[in-house]
Amino acid sequence: MAFEGGKGRGLVFEAVPESGQVRVRIDEGGRPKYLWPNRTLLPDAALDKLHKRAGHFFFPPPRPAERRGLSWIVNLCADADEYRGGLLGLDAAFGGTLPIFNHPRAVALTRRDLSAARLSGIEGLIVPRCHRFLAEETDSFQKAFRDGGFRYPVLVRPAASQTGRDLVRIDGPFDWPAVYRTHWFGKPHFMTQFHDTLGPEGFLKLRAGWFGGEMRIHSIKQSRHWRINHDTGETAPDDFAQREAELCDRLLAEGRLAAVMAALGERAAMDAIGADLGLMPDGRLVLFEANAAMTMVHPPAYYATPVAKDRLKRLHAPLRAAFEGAVDRFLARAAKGEGCPAAALPPVADTFASAP
Repeated sequence: MAFEGGKGRGLVFEAVPESGQVRVRIDEGGRPKYLWPNRTLLPDAALDKLHKRAGHFFFPPPRPAERRGLSWIVNLCADADEYRGGLLGLDAAFGGTLPIFNHPRAVALTRRDLSAARLSGIEGLIVPRCHRFLAEETDSFQKAFRDGGFRYPVLVRPAASQTGRDLVRIDGPFDWPAVYRTHWFGKPHFMTQFHDTLGPEGFLKLRAGWFGGEMRIHSIKQSRHWRINHDTGETAPDDFAQREAELCDRLLAEGRLAAVMAALGERAAMDAIGADLGLMPDGRLVLFEANAAMTMVHPPAYYATPVAKDRLKRLHAPLRAAFEGAVDRFLARAAKGEGCPAAALPPVADTFASAP
């Protein structure tokens, strides 16, 4: 296989997950739609622009591939565990020679445990301790708890999980059997120190994005449950929309969120990255996760209600413009022959070798 490039032309890079599995759902037209886990979802306008100027490549190819005349690459693999092989292959082939949007060396360092170490010390941001371990026997979890110097409660989850599947909270020494009811055996896991963010309004989770120098808020969600998602009683958007708007305005006016996201963006060395953050009653932020796999853009059907249309105007349209701007700025730098700052990071192979 050969990819013929040309002046200004590039490549959109994706990969098959390490598990070899993707989800499938039927769209409104009755056709199957593949749902690739933990990849970067670009705005449609950015994708349309890229497809006019780039080829599309899936790793691993059915036979050896040769690159000819490429000027840049846009990497959509956003998780160090889910796409370990793809990130290794992309970095080995082009990591030191071509500009790469969301460089694989930076993506590798967004792995939960490595990200915790990298982002620790940002003023106004609490970064919970995170430890990675292989669950080979039932005692592996208690050993990780002891070795990591954790205290109760802790969160335990399998690697390559961004949706909360098999996430377990351990509140005390008698709760460990809850882990054994998950698909745990032989899999790498993360153990993370739990920080209680409960306030007068319950638990508040903020999602924000950093797009090559621009910060945008995506949403603020509220729940009485510590695990804020669609399966745990998340407040309906209509019920919380006005309060969400008030909180967003306050956060933007205070400037603390912008400062935290700027520091996070600088340390992450990513062209586009999202962060889920807990809002403490005293104004501090708690890092839940930071990676490029978070959903930042939605299909038109998402905005069917008046509340969703208002959210599009206030939050999602500016965010989408910032996201598209990050892609445009990357392409402009590539056209000038500028390299990626992330290329100075350790090779992906070295990162994984030093932190298996």
